Amino acid sequence: MDFNFSQDELDLRDGAREYLRDRCTPEVLRKLVEKNSADLGSWSEMIEMGLVGFLVPESAGGLGMCNTGFVLLAEEAGYVASPEPLIDVAGVAAPILALLGIDSAAEIAGGTSRVVTAHSLNPYVNQLQPTDKVLQFKDDAVSLSDASDIEVDAAESIDPLRRLSKIVSAKSIPIASGDEARHLAAKAASKGALFTAAELLGLAAAMIDMSKNYVVERKQFGVAIGTFQAVKHHLSTAFTKLEFARPVVYRAAATLSDDDEHAALHVAHAKIAAGDAAINAAEAAIQVHGGIGYTFEADLHLFMKRVWALTGLWGDRNYHINKVDRAVFDRRSKLGPATTFQSAGNAEGH
Repeated sequence: MDFNFSQDELDLRDGAREYLRDRCTPEVLRKLVEKNSADLGSWSEMIEMGLVGFLVPESAGGLGMCNTGFVLLAEEAGYVASPEPLIDVAGVAAPILALLGIDSAAEIAGGTSRVVTAHSLNPYVNQLQPTDKVLQFKDDAVSLSDASDIEVDAAESIDPLRRLSKIVSAKSIPIASGDEARHLAAKAASKGALFTAAELLGLAAAMIDMSKNYVVERKQFGVAIGTFQAVKHHLSTAFTKLEFARPVVYRAAATLSDDDEHAALHVAHAKIAAGDAAINAAEAAIQVHGGIGYTFEADLHLFMKRVWALTGLWGDRNYHINKVDRAVFDRRSKLGPATTFQSAGNAEGH
């Protein structure tokens, strides 16, 4: 499979990287926590850059890009632990509404509306604002509600920059039902899990970089602790797990874009691999930071808590392991090298 990205995708990633790393620094995140806020104040700028309308068709005012490009944006958002609900709004709600031909997709891309999501695998609404709308997937119905027509209770998150709300009741407008609603809910779940996996890749990369910088500066016995073999092993293992997880996530994005029959399985694999890589990176970072790694004074603190929050989002590890197990033990599933790697010779019957 060709994992090369288009030049447009790479250019948009580079623009997002430059913007996010300048705008969303650990110092800015700390100030938000101190103010008991999670509003980075960058949403309008992300709209202007086209990040929010990335998956919205050009005919509706978006960029008309696909999942393979959006995983790069999600990685960059993860690398800075951005509190903005980019995945919920731009990664899940916008493309689902675009599929239905609803005007809200164009409104999202244009910045006149923001739609967050609620799903059985993502039950708490994140960063709900009074002017928002909520796209809710429930049982065999999909509905759209104004925030003013929803009653919510605040829910506590381990991550101080995730502001969660639990929907108690809602006056909603049904936009899909029955088989169509179930199909859309499955699509939303796949997109949510895929882009959350990409965000976890970014978080893992950030924690590895933080640790690398720390072990170069921190000295014991007159030498940098990064020269110690045990420290090298922790970070090299974390880096290896990250690099092995990346192509799994990119493969899932490619097959999901192509509506491949195995896309849901690939997404499950991606969520497992990215979650494991991020947890390992967090554990390695704590090890090499020592006692300070457990304190709020270490920037690592904010990234670790985001990882812990996201690993259970859009299906936890057990949920996705069960999906993989069912595929492995289902005799109808085509598994193994004969079906995964088909050479030109095999294709011609040789």
